[in-house]
Amino acid sequence: MKKHHALQLYDHHVWTNNKFFGRLKELPKDIYDREIQSVFPSIAETLVHTYTGDTIWLGVMRENSMDDI
Repeated sequence: MKKHHALQLYDHHVWTNNKFFGRLKELPKDIYDREIQSVFPSIAETLVHTYTGDTIWLGVMRENSMDDI
C-alpha cells in the first residue's frame, strides 16, 4: 500500500535534514558565521531561516493561530 502523500513529504523532509546536518558536521566550525555569497549572509542565518520556517509550518499543522505561531 502506498504511503499518504503527506507522509512521503515528511519522510523526505527527515531524509533531507539528516543529509543537510550530516554535511554541516563535516565543515569547520568557524564557517558558520563567515560571510558567504548566497541568499543569506551566512550558514548561521540560513539555519535560523530553516528553523523559523519549520516552526511556522508545525504551528500551522497544529492549527495554532498565527498570533500563537
